Amino acid sequence: MISGHPMMTSPDPVHQRSAVMLVTLLMDTLRSEGIVERARKVPHQRVVELLDVIGDAPMEDRPAVGAGMGDLWFNMPDGQGGTVPRHLDELLPQ
Repeated sequence: MISGHPMMTSPDPVHQRSAVMLVTLLMDTLRSEGIVERARKVPHQRVVELLDVIGDAPMEDRPAVGAGMGDLWFNMPDGQGGTVPRHLDELLPQ
């Protein structure tokens, strides 16, 4: 549903990036208290898988250098007690 959307498959990197940022905001909202329980019941397994992957990892908004939109990242555990920033499309289950 997400990775096959025309915005994601478009050869235009601006479209792809915009789609990733929009879905990042959506996933951050879906994992909110009071919403996540309902979101986990949707019939779209990839949404549930993404909720599992991102868990409660903090989302960070990094402003763009110069003009343009910034980036949204999830700060994911790095396995050594720290975090590493990841775009949502880097976390999509294959």
